[in-house]
Amino acid sequence: MIVIFDTFSGLCNQFYDIQCGINFCVINNIKFSFRYCSFRNDNLTSWYDAKFSILFDMSFLTKYNTLYVNYDDLNLNSENTYNYQGERAIFLFTENFLNEIKNINKEFIVLKQFWSVYKFQKIVDNIVTYLLP
Repeated sequence: MIVIFDTFSGLCNQFYDIQCGINFCVINNIKFSFRYCSFRNDNLTSWYDAKFSILFDMSFLTKYNTLYVNYDDLNLNSENTYNYQGERAIFLFTENFLNEIKNINKEFIVLKQFWSVYKFQKIVDNIVTYLLP
């Protein structure tokens, strides 16, 4: 299983997604990648997805070389990916999200706006200091 993060909403919320997502994967020894970031539409009330590397300098991920997987090397599709369309994680998981994620029988799992589920439960590495938009 490889978890694919889609960061979502404003820049601070996307920092939260990165912080919570990486810590979750490091703590639980889960491979991960990043697919999308988000940008606000002109109407200021909605967002659109863009490739993660358009917004973030990805060099900070080299620190996680045993767990981080380059998204461009993956072959996601609707058959091998849970939540391929990228529904927000808060609508998919309960407080028992770790067990729920582990019980998904797909090669890839997309977690969009993951911080809203993880809620900073355990942070062992402060990633924010490495992030450069």
